[in-house]
Amino acid sequence: SPTAYAGAQTTGEALDAQPPPYAKANEDDYAPPPYSEHPGGDESTVVTTTTVHQSPAMDDGMLVTAFHITSIVCCMLSLILTPLFEIIPAVFCCILCIQIKTSNTLLNRWLNVLDLVLTLLAFLLWLVVLAAFAVVTYGVGAILLVLLIPYIVVLMATTTALSQFCMDEQATHAV
Repeated sequence: SPTAYAGAQTTGEALDAQPPPYAKANEDDYAPPPYSEHPGGDESTVVTTTTVHQSPAMDDGMLVTAFHITSIVCCMLSLILTPLFEIIPAVFCCILCIQIKTSNTLLNRWLNVLDLVLTLLAFLLWLVVLAAFAVVTYGVGAILLVLLIPYIVVLMATTTALSQFCMDEQATHAV
């Protein structure tokens, strides 16, 4: 009743009140299940293995070819629009670093050279544009030179791949 509650508040009985006692759970309910060394129950369990074959879409040579084509397209887009497009091949360079260096098919060699030349031209063009902008803005525009970092990443990857191609060629002709 409301009057009993009001009386309990004034006398302090509400502060001393305890929650109702909970029923204790049975100890067996909380025991872990028994451990078995052989989950199948039989000691002669045979484990089957599956061999996963790489599909042609997962081939390293094709990944590197896709990288070079993507890099060339992004380089052309960066010449027309903004150097931010070069971030895409720079990220691919970080992911496919080993595959780019080890892929030595003839198609990838030519694509690597084309990619290197176009990226170098785009880098030099944007370097001149951003340096001129930095001069005009009394050095404030120099912060935009950060946009050239993806070009440097791609140039380093394609240059090391090209040097690896040359070393492979020398090794095959020397033998």
